[in-house]
Parts: sequence; structure tokens; C-alpha cells
Amino acid sequence: MDIICAKCGRHFSSIEDARQHRGHCKETSEGEAIRWIPAPKSKITPEEWESLMKLINPRDVSPPKAPSDIELTAIESTSSREHAETKTSISSSSTAGSKGSPDEKKADKSGIKKTANYRIPNWLIALLFIFSLSVIGLGISLYIGSFIPFWLLTGFSFIYSIEKWFIYFTRKYKVIGRLYRLLLNFSILSLLGLIIWSGIKLFSQQFIYSPLAGSLIFLAEFVLFIWMWRVVAKNSWRWPSMKLTVFSLICLFVIFAFAGVQPVSSYKDNVISKLNTYWTEQKLKTEENLEQAKIETQKRIEEQRIEEQKAKEAQIQTELNQNYAQLFNKFRAENGKLPLTFDPKLNELASQRAIEISQPGNFSHEGIKKYNLGENIAMMAYSTDSNTRLLEQWANSSGHRSNMLSSMYTRTGFARVGSYVVQIFD
Repeated sequence: MDIICAKCGRHFSSIEDARQHRGHCKETSEGEAIRWIPAPKSKITPEEWESLMKLINPRDVSPPKAPSDIELTAIESTSSREHAETKTSISSSSTAGSKGSPDEKKADKSGIKKTANYRIPNWLIALLFIFSLSVIGLGISLYIGSFIPFWLLTGFSFIYSIEKWFIYFTRKYKVIGRLYRLLLNFSILSLLGLIIWSGIKLFSQQFIYSPLAGSLIFLAEFVLFIWMWRVVAKNSWRWPSMKLTVFSLICLFVIFAFAGVQPVSSYKDNVISKLNTYWTEQKLKTEENLEQAKIETQKRIEEQRIEEQKAKEAQIQTELNQNYAQLFNKFRAENGKLPLTFDPKLNELASQRAIEISQPGNFSHEGIKKYNLGENIAMMAYSTDSNTRLLEQWANSSGHRSNMLSSMYTRTGFARVGSYVVQIFD
């Protein structure tokens, strides 16, 4: 067996469990009859259903019903007083022709008792509940300057009323049940969007004027979302599902956006514009990065070329210094003089002086005077002229020759920078 309580929606697969559920259903008011419905895929016949109801409640015997009436059966727990009232009403109807009979008095008494036990209809309770919470929400909204509390309390009271007093109708009528599930899906999705929006506004201090009120509203939204999630999970067996609802909303949004329906179309245009702007910015950044990388690569290549050129010039300078040192000391030996030592520091100073005299207007001995050193300078016709030619030119000049053959010097330095040559004596 598989039967469902129409109030709370619980499934029962045994008679004992169904019997224990009577009087313990949280969704059923005290004295209200429990309503049972068969499972959606159950193929029970009317006779089997009648037998099942007798087993669940032996005191109630329901008359045979057509298959179309099996969808709803009420099992009422009646007391001995209710049986007496039923008998009294039957006897009063059978003797309606006699005035002032004892049966009529009993009927009058039963009528008085029923009037005394009159209960407020569920629809009226629900209406008063929704109205009360709506008024409270409206008052809070007017006080804080935001209608969020009004919509929260109104939505909560409406869904709570359905779950409390009218869930039976959503289970009996499939169309109402589907509309109710669709309402739940839209409500929880809207509440989720409201929580995200409120959180952004709250943490950016743009929600409402009072941070305390904003925090309380955000907390209320979060609590309501948890309660709504439980309600949706309780009705998860209904159609349409949440996935189908979300997918349908996305499809409708896309269709309305490209069909020109406002304001969805403007949202689409804004999104496309932002995407195009983002894509253009990323493209420009990529091009700038590529151009910067290209420049840096060229810079590294140029620096590497300069380093290689400097290394090559240094190698050439070393070879020229070595070659000139041999020629110079040979020249001194031929003239009866001792050789001079080529000092690395003087070589470096000679290189600096060669750069100085290569500048326009600086071809003079002014820069060496502060060092109190001897100096020979020359500007070769070609940078490729040999050291032999240079030595011959200086040997044929009296001033240069006297420095080259002076006995007061023990160290010397030599450098060539392009066509400019410097030799320093110490």
C-alpha cells in the first residue's frame, strides 16, 4: 500500500503507521478529519480502497465510491457524543410532522450544540493573517522608507497560509498544485536576487539610512530564504521543477531581449555594450603588451650587441696595447733607455682621456694637468692605422719624443678610441 496524508503530504506504506498518524498530524487542527489520498501511481480499486479505510479506522465505514471519487477520502475520529448527535438528527428528520415532540427537542438541542461549537473558516483565518502581517509590514516600510519589509511579510503570510490551511487543495487539483509550485520557484528565485542586491547595498553602505535596520532586514531575508528552501524541498515532487523554471526564465529572457521587449532589450544592449568594451580593452591591452614585449626584446638585442661590441673593442684594445707596448719598449731600448711598465690604472685613465679629446673642442692637454702627468695625444687619419705608424709620428715630434725617452718616468698607460690615441707617463 502507498497512501498520502492530504494535509502534511507524508507517505505511509503500512496500516500501523497510518493509524498512529491519526491525531498526530501537525497540519490538521484538533477535531478536524484526516484526509487521505492514494499515491499518484497507485492502481487501487474502489473495493480495495474501502477495505483499506476500514482497516485504518474500523469505526468508520465509507460507502463504495466510483473510481473518480477515490482521490479524496475523509477518515473522521468521532466520539460517542457525535454518534448520538447523528442519531438524533436522523430521528428528527423522520418525524418532522409532529410538533413539540421529544425528537424535535433533541434536534433543537443538537442544533444548539453545533452553533456553540462553531469554528471560524480557514479561509477567513488565512485572510486575517495575511491582512495583519501586510499591515505590519506596511507600517515598518513607511517607518524605514523601504517597501522590502511589506513584500517580505506579505509573501511569507500568503505562502504560510497555503501550507497551513490550503495544502489539501494543491494536492487534490493538479493545476492548482502546479501553479503553486511555480509560485514557490519564482518566490525563492526573487528572494535570492533580493538577498544578493541587499548584501551589495548593505556592505557598500548604500542600503538605507540606518545600518541597524538594514542589517535586520538582510537577516530577515536570509531567514525567510531558509524557510522558503524547506517549503520548496517539501514540494519538490511537484512539477515544474526548479531546473525547468530557471531554464524557462533564461529562454524567455533571451527571446524577449532579441525581440525588442523593454526593459529586457535595454538590459541586453547594456550587457553587449559592456562585453564589447571589455573585449576592446582586452584587445588593446594585448596589443600594448605585445608591443612592449617587442620593444623590450629589441632593447635586449641592442644591449647584447653593445655588450658584444664593447667586448670586441676591449679585446682589440688589449691587443693594441700589447702590440704598442712591445713597439714602445723596443724603441726605448734602441735609444738606450729602460723599458716602462704599462699600468692598468694608467691604461684606464688614458681611455678616459681619449674619450674626452674626441669631443669637439677638447683636443688639448688641459684635462691631464690636474693629474701632474706627462701625456702624448694624437688623432690618426684612420682608426685602422697601425701602432707602428703612430710610433713613427710621435718619434718625429720633439715634444712627444722627449716624453717617450724620458728617464724620469717608470710607468705608462696607452689607449685608442677610434681615431684618437692617448699615452700617459708617470
